[in-house]
Amino acid sequence: MSYARTAGGFGIIAFVLMVLNVAFYGSTPTLDDPTSEIVAYIGEDLDMHRLALIFGVLILPFYAVFLSGMVVRIYAVDREHGEAWGLVALIGGIMIGATATIGGVAVGTLLLRGGAGMDDETIRAIWDLGGRAYGGVGIAIAVLTGAVAISSYQHPSWPPWYMWLSALAAVIGIISVASTSWTSDTALILGYAAFAGLAVWTLASSIMLVNEE
Repeated sequence: MSYARTAGGFGIIAFVLMVLNVAFYGSTPTLDDPTSEIVAYIGEDLDMHRLALIFGVLILPFYAVFLSGMVVRIYAVDREHGEAWGLVALIGGIMIGATATIGGVAVGTLLLRGGAGMDDETIRAIWDLGGRAYGGVGIAIAVLTGAVAISSYQHPSWPPWYMWLSALAAVIGIISVASTSWTSDTALILGYAAFAGLAVWTLASSIMLVNEE
């Protein structure tokens, strides 16, 4: 089996884990919600939330292999034209991992303890830290998928629809970051949209890697 197909297979697994992660987290409070709602959320459905954390941690190694397959694929085109979009995509992927890890550690600290031994102000501060970190994932998504979109546009080696899908995921990622200054409900919706865009892009990319000859 070629490395591209292996990376694609890992990407499909990462996609499944991303879906499970969101599903098991359920409906989360926004940054504008009262502290009482956050305290209530982290104190309920502890088993579900802890499974969500496990799925979130498992995403990282599978996504790393998938991302390496994508970068190698883009590097092959870069070498022919003296460009570095593969490097930009790699930086975007690392940014996603870093911001998601910061958010995951913050939120995970609360969920693993169920808020036990923490006062409301501490819970609020940690929750806001996690929320802001997750909000930063949008720009990282834009860097990753935007680099792929530009490379695909300049040197078509994948179907045109894939270039447009990559560009759309990048635009949604940028908008989701800008939305952090809007109403919390709007920001939450756009945040989920950015994550959904990344998940769909990951699945589409993985399927094409699997089908590489």
